[in-house]
Amino acid sequence: MQYKEELERMNAFRRMHLDGGATVPDEYRLNPEAFYFKLCPSTVFKPWEAGLLKGIYWPLDGWEVLVNSPSMRGKLGGVKVTYSNVGRYIGNDLFVKLVQDGWIGSRGQVSQAIEFVQNAVLSGRSVTVALSDSVERSRNLDSAQNDEESIN
Repeated sequence: MQYKEELERMNAFRRMHLDGGATVPDEYRLNPEAFYFKLCPSTVFKPWEAGLLKGIYWPLDGWEVLVNSPSMRGKLGGVKVTYSNVGRYIGNDLFVKLVQDGWIGSRGQVSQAIEFVQNAVLSGRSVTVALSDSVERSRNLDSAQNDEESIN
């Protein structure tokens, strides 16, 4: 259930914060997606070890293609993504390099919306993100102290 709720939350954010496209060369992205899934193999958590867990990164805008592919079906029909059946994927080193060099990731208004939420959370405030499907597609990012839906 949590997966579906988070997926809808990401898709709702994308609908409300449409990417306006690049206006200068530094804004160009191979993929301006703000949300990526990282799938990691089962591992024993070792808090003393630094570094990223090995994993497969997949952008949200291609997620449905991946999970609905017949090649991603396990023996009982569920979704099973593995290094061998996914084919191509972005690993840790490539993902970090692409983000650092600005080839993938959000830009413009999408980045501003994410930065607003991040700054509010880092400053210890609660954040409520309200979405509206009205004709004007109004955007309401409201900082609140005591909200049940807050991000902490």
